[in-house]
Amino acid sequence: MKQMINLNFNFLVKLNLYPLRVHILFIGIILFIFVTSCIPSELENPCDANSSSFQNTMIAKSLIGDTTPNCGIRILNGLGENNLGKGGSDGSSWTGRTLPSSGNWRSVAFGNGVFIAIKSGTSIVARSTDGVNWTEYNLPIGSVNWFAMTYGGGLFVAVAESSSTTSVTSPDGINWTQRTMPAGNWMSVTYGNGLFVALSNASTNAATSSDGITWTPRTLPSNSDWSSVSFGNGVFVAIAFSGGNAATSPDGINWTARTLPAGSWQTVTFGNGTFVALSYGSGNAATSSDGVNWTLRTLPNAFWFFVTFGNGVFVAVADSTDKAATSPDGITWTQRTLPSSAPWRSIVYGNDIFVAIAFGSNVAATSP
Repeated sequence: MKQMINLNFNFLVKLNLYPLRVHILFIGIILFIFVTSCIPSELENPCDANSSSFQNTMIAKSLIGDTTPNCGIRILNGLGENNLGKGGSDGSSWTGRTLPSSGNWRSVAFGNGVFIAIKSGTSIVARSTDGVNWTEYNLPIGSVNWFAMTYGGGLFVAVAESSSTTSVTSPDGINWTQRTMPAGNWMSVTYGNGLFVALSNASTNAATSSDGITWTPRTLPSNSDWSSVSFGNGVFVAIAFSGGNAATSPDGINWTARTLPAGSWQTVTFGNGTFVALSYGSGNAATSSDGVNWTLRTLPNAFWFFVTFGNGVFVAVADSTDKAATSPDGITWTQRTLPSSAPWRSIVYGNDIFVAIAFGSNVAATSP
């Protein structure tokens, strides 16, 4: 495998050349890199971080201070700081990946340097450090309809639907422990302010835990088809699929009813000081700084299933299509293309990449 090239251009100063000769040499280097970067070898993928064309392009961008993405990766700083390959993904470019086995992969989370995906209706999780190479591990319990997973407080926590009282926790995605929580159709779980909060569908049920082990039942403001919960700006925000129902809580215990614009609100996340909710089967999004006052936004029409935030950008994936969408602020959205049409279910950011997984297959994707 080719090694990543790190250049330190301080040698130009050490050569003690006349200014004109320095300028000529500098321009010559730039021209050479641009020319060679435009001619990838026959079998070379120009978006492979180990390819010469990718490396040359990134070096050229660093030389001229160009911070625009190349294959979804940006240079964070300028000349002479050895930043090649740094910056993280912007969700614009995607590569198809393969999970270890086919099945109903339902949720993916990132923490402690690893990605963990969980397969519903089984006792299987998959673990990866790069979103490319995955290893399966078994949970200490039989088949469960796992539905959502998050990471916080040093633990992965997964919850299940179908009136389940079962959850599992793990510090590393390898060693798992079965836990007990109140019965519920647990649709979503998040972590914030030192607390796990889970929501149950078609009920007033929520649950909180400070450690992911011991759970306490809580009550939501209405009996609704609660679909997603997120934390930001010191507040938990829950949304329901229909009825325009939402709720906010400063502590996961005391909840206040709120109202969303009309829509089939499937997923909510927080980033860059803003909550962003997406509607399933439409081109509707909604943004709010506090979970109380919401503004309707527009994005490409699709069955949007999950949205996340990472590296300064919101990234959403849709059900039964190859559509994705990105936005720096939840207001202006750009449609992107995933490697294949699939029932995309979950997406997360970590280790400078986005990882998405699909239901009913072994399909996954990474960006870049």
